[in-house]
Amino acid sequence: MIDASDLSTSEVRSQYVLPLIVEILEKSGLIDHAAALGIDGVRCDVASTLPVADALSTSVDSRRVNTLFQEIATDYPPSHPPKEETGGGAGRDEKDAASGSESTRTKCYAELLEEASALCAYLTPPENAIVTTVASSCLLSFLIPHCHFQGFLRSYFAASSKNPPSASKPDLSSLEERLVNATLSNQNHTSGGAFPYSASRMRSLVADDDGFTSSSFHRFLCQGLCPYLSCGMPFNLPSKEVGSKNNTDDVDAISVSAIMFQAGTDLIQLLAMAICPNPPSENDLSTAMTTSLTTVVNKGTRVGFDDVRQLANSILPFSFQLSYSDRFQLVRLCTELVIPEREESAFDAGYATGLSSKNGRSSDNRNGAMFGTVICQLRLALFGFASYNAHSEKDAGISFKALANVALNEGKSLSIQVEFQRLLQATIQARSEYLAFAIGGCLEELVTRYNGSRYYADGEFVRFALGLIGEIISDSIRMGMADSKKKDLGLTIGTTTYKVLMNENANKRQKTGSVLSTRGKYKPYHLVALLKVARPLFYFLLDSNTAKKAKEEGGLVMEAAEHVAKSQLVKDITLLLCYPSSLSVVQSASQALALALAYNGKYMSEKSSVKHLFRFTRQALDNASGAVDTVQALRTLVITASRQSRTFATSLLSYAVKCCSKNKRMAWKIATLVSFARPSVVSNRLAELEGCSQGSVELSGDIARDEIMTYLSCSLTYCTSASSAPTQRCISLAEGVKNHWSLFQLVRYSFVTSNFGFAHLILNQRQLPQNCSGKQNFMWLTILSKIARAEVILGNNGAIGLSDSLEAFHSCHSALSSLAASVPNNPSQKVELGKFGFQREFLQVRIEFLELCMITRSLCSEIVLTGGNVSSRSNLCRRNIPKSFGMLASSYIKIYQLHGLHYCQQTRSVLRTFIALSQIMKEFVEVLLYCESKPNANKKQQEVVDSCSLCYPKGDERYSMGSLIKRLRVGVLEKIQVEKSKERTVLQAPELMNLLDILLRCPSPFPPGFFRVKSIPYSCVNLSADAGLLPKKQNDDHISVDTNGAEYIELTPGLPFKLILSGTIPEEFIRSADVEFNQIISGKIFHYEGQLYEDDETEDTGVASGNARSNLPMLNDPFSTTLQPNGQFVLPILCEPIMREGFYRIELKLGCRDVRCTEWSMPTLTPLEMILRVEDYSE
Repeated sequence: MIDASDLSTSEVRSQYVLPLIVEILEKSGLIDHAAALGIDGVRCDVASTLPVADALSTSVDSRRVNTLFQEIATDYPPSHPPKEETGGGAGRDEKDAASGSESTRTKCYAELLEEASALCAYLTPPENAIVTTVASSCLLSFLIPHCHFQGFLRSYFAASSKNPPSASKPDLSSLEERLVNATLSNQNHTSGGAFPYSASRMRSLVADDDGFTSSSFHRFLCQGLCPYLSCGMPFNLPSKEVGSKNNTDDVDAISVSAIMFQAGTDLIQLLAMAICPNPPSENDLSTAMTTSLTTVVNKGTRVGFDDVRQLANSILPFSFQLSYSDRFQLVRLCTELVIPEREESAFDAGYATGLSSKNGRSSDNRNGAMFGTVICQLRLALFGFASYNAHSEKDAGISFKALANVALNEGKSLSIQVEFQRLLQATIQARSEYLAFAIGGCLEELVTRYNGSRYYADGEFVRFALGLIGEIISDSIRMGMADSKKKDLGLTIGTTTYKVLMNENANKRQKTGSVLSTRGKYKPYHLVALLKVARPLFYFLLDSNTAKKAKEEGGLVMEAAEHVAKSQLVKDITLLLCYPSSLSVVQSASQALALALAYNGKYMSEKSSVKHLFRFTRQALDNASGAVDTVQALRTLVITASRQSRTFATSLLSYAVKCCSKNKRMAWKIATLVSFARPSVVSNRLAELEGCSQGSVELSGDIARDEIMTYLSCSLTYCTSASSAPTQRCISLAEGVKNHWSLFQLVRYSFVTSNFGFAHLILNQRQLPQNCSGKQNFMWLTILSKIARAEVILGNNGAIGLSDSLEAFHSCHSALSSLAASVPNNPSQKVELGKFGFQREFLQVRIEFLELCMITRSLCSEIVLTGGNVSSRSNLCRRNIPKSFGMLASSYIKIYQLHGLHYCQQTRSVLRTFIALSQIMKEFVEVLLYCESKPNANKKQQEVVDSCSLCYPKGDERYSMGSLIKRLRVGVLEKIQVEKSKERTVLQAPELMNLLDILLRCPSPFPPGFFRVKSIPYSCVNLSADAGLLPKKQNDDHISVDTNGAEYIELTPGLPFKLILSGTIPEEFIRSADVEFNQIISGKIFHYEGQLYEDDETEDTGVASGNARSNLPMLNDPFSTTLQPNGQFVLPILCEPIMREGFYRIELKLGCRDVRCTEWSMPTLTPLEMILRVEDYSE
């Protein structure tokens, strides 16, 4: 999309949109029809350019350019003029030959469509209708060279111009009838009724042909049609309110909608016929189309269905002059196809598609049925191309990806289920690992993108997919394992529950055959692909509490069956931990189980579930025969299960002590994983771990590294600095580690586990900074050494060492800024947050926290010395300190919301711990120093801080700081708050000083993300307004407020209005995200800026002040839209009416919502704000 962040909406329309529309109208000869549709702002421009238009029309008629192919054949680029065939041009001067310069050259249709795609957010519905019809006609001219281009283009507007204003919506002819008329019209216009250019010249049927017409066709697809389809504008039908803007009848809006609808369906139908002229079979086509149209079949539905089926089964698609490469380019085009989500259909139908209503009512008119039919035809064409016509597995994978994208954009639950079942069967039947993983990726996309949608996710598809995946995995276990092992494994597989979920919509859809109809032995890559598809399902399944409530209420059979099937699927995946001779299956099963347990904490509370999971985990380790790779494959499962169940952690550690005594490396590897989640369990049995490996001659750097990491994790159980004995033990073990990279890994792990003393010794005694290569590496290791030293000073001296620690931290921050300046940013991004952005922000807030602690301690010392008789300045400081700690909590929240999406869960957990630390310091200062705060002061900020700080995840309690904060809040703070009501004259400054010393001595966790250097690119976002809201008078004298470069629009009091956010999310931002996100969100905040005129008397002082936010409309829930695969989005912002005149400033914040419904902030190049001038001109 265009970067118009520094331009207003009126400037974009006057400088880019209107000239583009005029050029399209001149080139296509649609000036009269555009005037009839009432395109705003173009009539006067067209009138002023009528001589040019007449000249162009005369040129077109004289050259008889009636098809797009004739234009391609005769309009050569200026740098390569055609050879002269007649003598009339032999004496032409070279300057005349070069007259077609870039400034005077007429743009081709590919360039025009590309510009229209970039300006899609600024186009009005009539303008969009013009562009859509031109795009459809251009595609047809490439497919059928002998088709009359302008005849077919004008057929869209013929019915509209014939209808009187009071008539109903125009009834356009079918595509087949208009194709026949356009073909016959071209024969009448050509001499002798024959096409002047032979088909062999226009397009060769050789697959690798690269003639100028094939190149032009591919250029048209890649440069013009693909961007236009990816912006979603051909299917963004306007509502009936469009025609009311200019006080016209609703017939204009209906005509625009009908034209856009017909052009959009023509595009889809032409794509389907061109991709696969011969669908799988007529029976399959009829069955699939009938399935997609639901059970409601009336006269209108039948007519639309028969028209599409008759054209699809005709011989017309076989006349397309296309080679395999051309068809494959069309398939790639479908991977970018976008159909915007709509909460309310432009037509009165409730057809459950991308043009459907939220409640999903069935359609009862021809338009909804027509759209569903052509979408179904396109899906069948893509499946036919992937199954029968693709020349390679890579091409087939792209075809399946396009099929999944089309089904997702259609948004119909039944269509999603049909394609999910079809793709799942293709995955099982895939004969190569590449194709199985490619189709599996399409299935993952179906699960995540469909359930991440705003309107379509309802649990129905999740239950269907759960039943289907569960049945296949159960079948693979039955067939993949020998009968002799089934009794030993206690194999109990219940497929009844799976079938209940699969048959949930049996009365709504026709069975297309079971996925398991073709049985065979599953290959390991089949199981890996299936497990990767099953993993994201756990994001959207019901938790135990919801399922239990559904079971108690009765009648919610499907919700209860979903819970049972989910538990059964977890047990079935657990069996795959023992899959023989394939470590990839074990690793995929471990990752799926870890996610399932993370979203179902009640599962590990049952003893039977813990016993079942430990049994097969132990058997997987026994089957490994001492291989450490199996332990590494089970890493995520062991950590997650140990964190949720102490019994599991104790049992697994006992297994490592007793059964792995001969394999020292495996025993310490298991102990390391368990200690990462449950350090208290391992710390009690360190002596046994050391005893079981005594006398072993096995010694390596890897074993020493695992042993050191175990000791470092066990130090998390202490609330003060770690004792010297474990530290000395780690130092002696580190002498056996010779690899510098392994030593750096130990340093990194020491920071994560708050063992800064060990990290400082390794960095200095082993001289890692001196042994590194490169200036930047040296600076980074030096910074880490200084940070470790500063934290060691705090841990040893507490509040007394604040000054020395702050000096070291300030030096680190300055060095980090110098290091960030020496690292070049990504050249592909214009502007980005820069590398080391997270590190600098985290250190800065850490420094501010320590400085505030020093100020607090100084105030407490003054209170103790003076007996409470402090100066007025100290009293002011006493009231401001709690607010400052609250602002620090807000700063941590901003870091969390901005960077949390791009780092691991442990990093987010550490940030939440620091949020809780700042918040508890604020509360302790308030209650111990009796700080009086004004009522309702910073109420909104307090609510935001409380919502983040009081939510303690289980991972926070693993840190000594997190457990200390919890004990202080429950055991100390609550008691003090109870006693606060009593009259007391002495401030409790000594108690606050002791609290500060305790908190500073407690080891502070360091986020693992501190060691991951990332640069977050800014998003290019445009904020625009409707064309009717643009200022009618560009008079700066009427603006009495500082706009600060923001655009302003004029509003009428009492009327709602709409703004539009459009832009592109950089690909680097999407790849950098740790959790997948599908939605773009935005919230709005209104600010009152001032009165319209300086001499106006303010009637309401509350509104005239800056704190009038409560009197202005504001929604709690942010607006959202689905992010398209290409990173583009268009987000309408609907605003409530403002009742009082004046100047207002609306501020928007851009963010995203991941698949777990967590919301994050996104940086933008420019502030998203706009000035609103609310004035009633009727008086």
